[in-house]
Amino acid sequence: MKNNKMCKSAGVLYRISGLALVLGWVAVFLVVCACFTMVSSMGSLRATYLVDGIVGGVGISLKNPKVVDEGLWRGMMLMNTFACLLLVAIYLYMVFQVRKILYPMKQGRPFEKGISKVFFQTGWVILGSGVIINGICMANRFLIAKMVSVKDLFDMRNVLRVDWTYSFDFGFVCVAVVIFILAFIFRYGEELQQEADETL
Repeated sequence: MKNNKMCKSAGVLYRISGLALVLGWVAVFLVVCACFTMVSSMGSLRATYLVDGIVGGVGISLKNPKVVDEGLWRGMMLMNTFACLLLVAIYLYMVFQVRKILYPMKQGRPFEKGISKVFFQTGWVILGSGVIINGICMANRFLIAKMVSVKDLFDMRNVLRVDWTYSFDFGFVCVAVVIFILAFIFRYGEELQQEADETL
């Protein structure tokens, strides 16, 4: 029996996801434009960005940006651009996956064969991309430590010690686990749907 309320809600969400898809492609364009701007920028913009990362959100403009290794900085900008593009790509992928789930749902068949596979694919993509993005963040910290001379930034007579911390965010693992649980639930629903179809 078709659930009209569910079908109507899924149809609305499906149309909204179409708009989200357009916004995703706009985000790709903006990230690419930002990449060219950041890589080609010189002077205080570069210095401010790096020191901002070192002291944890406090912006400092330097008179002499040459304390920053330009080659390493450009490399870090390219890595950041790749990370941003990866995030946008994940966003677009998620929208496509959501549309795959909503399409049969708006037709009154939420447990259509293959929906659980969509959830499993999404879970693995979240796990893989989470590892890559965390790796890029750690590499950025390493590059900042290499390309900026702390002695040129501070009066070392007032600095006892400089520590660099590296962290790994496991939040994406929790999200992936939830997606995998949903995949098993929908797989069971698919089996029940198939049995009902064969009975009819």
